[in-house]
Amino acid sequence: MTIASASEKTIIEINQTFLKGENNKRLELYKNLTAMMPESPRAWLYIGQDYSGRDEMDSARAAFAKAIALDPSFTGAYVTTGLSYMNNEPKDFNKALENFQKAASLSPDISYVHILVGDAHRALNDLDASVAAYEKALSMNPDAYAAMLKKGHVNSFMGDYDEARTAYEASLGYEDAGSQAYQFSAFTHLYNDDVASAVEELEASIDKVEDLGLSDSRARAEKNQLVGALLWIGFHHDMPDLYDKYVDMRNDMDMAGAREIGTEDALNDSKARAAIFNGMGNILKDDFEAAVASAEEYKSLMANDENPNSMYFVNLLLGLTHYHQGNYEESIASLEASNPDNLYRNYYLAKAHMAAGNKEGAMAMMEKIAIDNFNSVFYALIRNEAKELTAGDAAM
Repeated sequence: MTIASASEKTIIEINQTFLKGENNKRLELYKNLTAMMPESPRAWLYIGQDYSGRDEMDSARAAFAKAIALDPSFTGAYVTTGLSYMNNEPKDFNKALENFQKAASLSPDISYVHILVGDAHRALNDLDASVAAYEKALSMNPDAYAAMLKKGHVNSFMGDYDEARTAYEASLGYEDAGSQAYQFSAFTHLYNDDVASAVEELEASIDKVEDLGLSDSRARAEKNQLVGALLWIGFHHDMPDLYDKYVDMRNDMDMAGAREIGTEDALNDSKARAAIFNGMGNILKDDFEAAVASAEEYKSLMANDENPNSMYFVNLLLGLTHYHQGNYEESIASLEASNPDNLYRNYYLAKAHMAAGNKEGAMAMMEKIAIDNFNSVFYALIRNEAKELTAGDAAM
């Protein structure tokens, strides 16, 4: 068998592992591919992405560097490297910017890379440069809805909430944008410490999804994003009635999507996710025994899952449970075993360290959160608190 035919066979086998959930086999196949094609930058990029999915960031970044060394003109390798430094711990926003700028110099006609440059500037709190990059992307591609949304993020962080909502509204009608405009518009109220208005807007937006012209399955997924935001608001602000109103809806829509996929793994994963959200609802009711039982249900459902990060969610649930019980050392241990890139995990880890008496470590974590210029329901829920805590600490 020639190297070309052997590599093609390996790529087919790799694709099959995604369908079968064979994560460990996939990594071995990627290793085989780089052994067969050591001079292929794409082979090194692919194995790097697999390492990244396992949170093995040193190995991932070494593979990305190998891809760049083999082909210094490989735009995709710079983009992937930049995304790694921007989104995965340990983060380095300056390195992210450097890689995105290199990608933009290699492919200046691609609007997406200019959006990424804007993201890195935003992460570094250079908001004017961020807006300039987004406007450049829009001048190249007036339909670059991501740039519209991200201009809205900058407005949100600057407190220009009306301008933010106008920017978000501009993205409506682009199918790929889905319901993001509705979500981010509602989050402006959270940044303005108006929880009631955020809830009202999210609830009203659930029905508006029907007006976006999406397929039934896509519309259901978008509605579930809005419902998920309501659940996190309900959990964070100790609103059990709001949480109870929507948790079954979230679980039912998620299971409907799993049934469409039709595989045993999809159904099992949906049941596991439902266990996590049910467990969080139990925390709100101070029923910690039931929360732990939900965690055990998740572990049982995911016992045979090969994803090395499959226990991130349950460790988050256990960390939240221990924290609300006042067991701060146990909370720290569980949260440390959860996703290091999850902002809400990092927030609660800081709170647990603070409650356990490690103020210095807690404040260092809060400082990272306070200057993190990204946007999601988690950021909207906790950024103001993080800023107030760190500002007060600096003034002491």
